[in-house]
Amino acid sequence: MFKCLKQMTVALVSAYLTFASVSYADGGAGTVIAGPADAPLTIEEYVDFSCHFCADGSMKIKEAMNDYPGKIKLVLRNMPLPMHPNALVAAKAFDAVWLQCSVLANLFQANLFAHQQEFNIIGEPYLYELAAKVGADVDEMKRDMASDKVATMIAQDQAAADANGFKGTPSFVIGSETVTGDRHLEEFKKVIDRELGH
Repeated sequence: MFKCLKQMTVALVSAYLTFASVSYADGGAGTVIAGPADAPLTIEEYVDFSCHFCADGSMKIKEAMNDYPGKIKLVLRNMPLPMHPNALVAAKAFDAVWLQCSVLANLFQANLFAHQQEFNIIGEPYLYELAAKVGADVDEMKRDMASDKVATMIAQDQAAADANGFKGTPSFVIGSETVTGDRHLEEFKKVIDRELGH
């Protein structure tokens, strides 16, 4: 916990702090990256870090979270698609950063999406550069990327995607409803309202 708090301090003073109004919490199960652990609604977001529709969808989900403070817990699940050569290594990098600290993982994924073009051009080295900038331990990240634990996490995410019938990204499980593809912000909010009973 101390290590995570120390890294959070570095991250919060970093110029890479995006979506500052979203609250963060370690949720204990799955790759929870934002929102309180006891939030009444969970959103699972299935992404491929090379997919530009995923970048757009992720931004809209975080915008929606700002309109429902304390009501949503966000879980990011990796779904690297085979047509994107850097997608799997990015998924491993995200999970490895998450093992260090969920706040850093949130910063990492937000900024990876924000700088997706650079990542798609530069590839794997960009992941280490970005991890360092958000305050992650890059050496530890590299070790974890090669670990069975990260491989299992990605396999579990893929199994969950398969169970939901997802074939592409982005895809979402919002409470009891599934949503596929990037949608308008208001469409996401309509589903959130239904699930929250508004």
